[in-house]
Amino acid sequence: MTTHAMDEAETLCKRMGIMVNGEFVCLGSSNEIKEKYGFGYEIDVRIKPITQEEMKNLLDKYQYDKKFQITQKNLKENLIKLNKLNYYEQLKEGKLGEKLIKEIEINGYIYITNLLSFIHFNKNALKLISKAKKDFNEIIFTEFIDNNFLFKIKKEENGKSIGYLFGLFENSKDDCYVTEYSIQQTSLEQIFNQFSRKQKKEGISENLEDKKTEIFVDDELINKLTE
Repeated sequence: MTTHAMDEAETLCKRMGIMVNGEFVCLGSSNEIKEKYGFGYEIDVRIKPITQEEMKNLLDKYQYDKKFQITQKNLKENLIKLNKLNYYEQLKEGKLGEKLIKEIEINGYIYITNLLSFIHFNKNALKLISKAKKDFNEIIFTEFIDNNFLFKIKKEENGKSIGYLFGLFENSKDDCYVTEYSIQQTSLEQIFNQFSRKQKKEGISENLEDKKTEIFVDDELINKLTE
């Protein structure tokens, strides 16, 4: 049978292959293909929002009214006031704060509470992922919407198992304000799309996935945003 639905193939077939330009590029069981061609692990993390009491304490600490407006003009000076100037570079297109900046551009401002929440979410997501950075060299942000973060973690040969990651995150979730998380191997659908992109580059077919901003998580990013 032939199909473009990888879930269907995985359910019905013990052995499968993916073709590019009429030639097989991989052949084997689902696990064999994932192990050989998958990036590693996909991590989905959700951070607990700041409570009303915690927000009030922050506003009182920095002497803000909750309706105070952050604009393009006063963004930098208010980050300095919050002692979070390291976040300034992330509030640009293609960075972690891209959505926040677009909101400022559209509406002319955001409330200080939105900025404080943004800092809280990113600080704790990176704090959690820094636990894995000691054992995995390549970690990439693939999506970040409000308090929800998606990461890719490259599994190296003879590297730590998925069970190790579960234990690591479970022991750290309370300290990092994590409400829920999931860890899974790279899916067959994602591997199929990788090969589809290769076809597109060669002018054979189109990849229907939207281009997403991906950010490499290095020690510098972690240190800057978790201080």
